[in-house]
Amino acid sequence: MCYYDIKPYHMIVLHYRGCSEFGLEIFNTYAVEIDYGSTVIPFEKGRCFRNHLGLLVDSVWPCSDIEEDKLHCSLLYNAYSTWSAAYELLISEMHLAGTVYTEILTKHVWSEIGLEETMNWIEMGYKKRKWRIKLKWENGILLFNEEWNSFVEESNLVPGDTCLFLYTAESQVFEIVVFEKFRMGVYNRKGLEHEKGHMKWFKIMNSETLLTGELELPKVFVKELGWMVCNDIHLYLPDGYEFGGFICGGSNLMIELKNILEKYEVHEDYVIFFEFVGRSSFYVTIYNSYGMNIFNHLPEKFLLKDLISKFEREVIVLSDSSMEVSNGMEVEQQTEATTQTNNIIIPPSQIGSVENSFIVVLKPSHVDQQGHGVKLEKLYNGDIDLWWKVMEGCSKSSQEGLSFWKRMGYIHQTG
Repeated sequence: MCYYDIKPYHMIVLHYRGCSEFGLEIFNTYAVEIDYGSTVIPFEKGRCFRNHLGLLVDSVWPCSDIEEDKLHCSLLYNAYSTWSAAYELLISEMHLAGTVYTEILTKHVWSEIGLEETMNWIEMGYKKRKWRIKLKWENGILLFNEEWNSFVEESNLVPGDTCLFLYTAESQVFEIVVFEKFRMGVYNRKGLEHEKGHMKWFKIMNSETLLTGELELPKVFVKELGWMVCNDIHLYLPDGYEFGGFICGGSNLMIELKNILEKYEVHEDYVIFFEFVGRSSFYVTIYNSYGMNIFNHLPEKFLLKDLISKFEREVIVLSDSSMEVSNGMEVEQQTEATTQTNNIIIPPSQIGSVENSFIVVLKPSHVDQQGHGVKLEKLYNGDIDLWWKVMEGCSKSSQEGLSFWKRMGYIHQTG
């Protein structure tokens, strides 16, 4: 418990390996798998330990009532929700100054989230513990009284943390979800070489998700890896079925999931795990409300490693329409693809694995400056869309060098 900083509302998945042996996966309240990478370091005497994040803990369950309440809100937002916050406040030194009155929300913000100058208080906090903060208005500037200081101190907020203000049924009451700066980027980064995805996360099904077939991507996944995902996605399941889906970039919603939910008769409180493997593809597993993997009964399964093997870096030898002649000699068709650098032949298996990448062995017409293109397999259409998104952010001079024929799956070099 100390070693992995396990706290209330963390999720543990057990994989039975036989006899008395189980494999464990641990997920935090951001709904992502934790980083297992460090070791426990004893601190002086007694029960104090330095956990895998380097933080000192002095009990098996080092968690106050307020901390537990905060974690509860975090899990509900990340694992259940399909909606966005009213406002995201990035905590700065100014917010922690400890003054009698503190400006927290600018006029643009407080007017957008429904506060009015006639209001003299708001409540904010977690499921159980809330703080009633008196408001002071000075020429359109909104100030929070010193009860704000109690909130940040008892919540252990530091510069770089983010507070999400969520609407409730009452207009002057906001629920808060905290994303701690030092935890946001901490997740399992093993990657494909360890037969793991780049990130594994989960969602707990609720009535709204079942009705709409939509769920919201966890904030940590969007922040860390969202740029790698195209709008069209592929979902692979242990029984060998593949489903399509769609991600709405603006709202970070994964939609068009009703086919999966209906086929596998998913109900409320089922948990769906998504493991991102690149190329806008996810390996998906489903657990029922009793905590059992619904695919356990299958004698043979399509495993994550099977999906990863499909996405190993490939060398593509492409034919062209020209006569393959070089210096009057016919160029021998390659039977075993290799990459040559400084007269050294490197087998593809020894080339470092890079996601969303591949090698093209060029033929004469590909480089004859006559405007020929390279036609890629349909498999890479999603990658072309991703490159297009990246190119939109490049400088104009970079964009002039390449143009993408996305519809036909061509990449064409113009210069």
